[in-house]
Amino acid sequence: MISPSSRLVGKVLLGKNIRIGPKAIVVGPTIISNNVRIGSSVVINSSIIGPGVCVPQNQLVQNRVIKGPQCNWKRLNRATNNNSNVIVSAKFGLGSQQRIKDTFRIWPRFSYAGWFKRIADIVAAITVLILFAPILPIIALVMKFTSSGPVFFKDIRQGLHGKEFNCLKFRSMIVGADEIQDKLRSVSEVDGDHYKMEDDPRLSGVGRFLRDTYIDEVPQFLNVLFGQMSVVGPRPSPESENTLCPSWRDARL
Repeated sequence: MISPSSRLVGKVLLGKNIRIGPKAIVVGPTIISNNVRIGSSVVINSSIIGPGVCVPQNQLVQNRVIKGPQCNWKRLNRATNNNSNVIVSAKFGLGSQQRIKDTFRIWPRFSYAGWFKRIADIVAAITVLILFAPILPIIALVMKFTSSGPVFFKDIRQGLHGKEFNCLKFRSMIVGADEIQDKLRSVSEVDGDHYKMEDDPRLSGVGRFLRDTYIDEVPQFLNVLFGQMSVVGPRPSPESENTLCPSWRDARL
């Protein structure tokens, strides 16, 4: 029995006769074996819970293998809390007693990654936006006259430490492309949750030109200017993709 207020995120394998209490969160990849009891406000992240284990309320179980029902929860919490390189993240909307602690890489303020790289991002973003300023209105007008829909496409992505933001692009596809994607997923050229086609039928005429010239990504320099992205860095992915790759997700964010 799973409480309606609990959440399962990513790939979670459930055994038989399982009870998950209210406001519990289980983040995959996680395996919950048979006859497991999970109390209220429990957070389980990338772990294996063995048969017959009873997880008390308000517990955090992260990157652990819990084998037996007689687990020393005080010792487990002490080992978890001793991790000095931990940032408390409330990206799942948790309260003060129920939070997911993800280990991210933290840089000193006056370091290349913490300060000088940010200055380089600002300079690069301002330079590109100034250079493209004369043609951006022309692109917007052409898009309005050739296809219906908004000029910009906004997609929610996860940035630094999992903070979500609207990733901006010039809209290159027709309206309703998401619904069409579900029908085309069987012919996708990549595996997993990602979708990619070399000759995507959802592209508009202008959108295909914008894709080929990478002009559709110029608005993302606004995201760089606001500190949501970096000129040189990993591609920001949505939460639906990040939760399927937890082994490298934290390092990426």
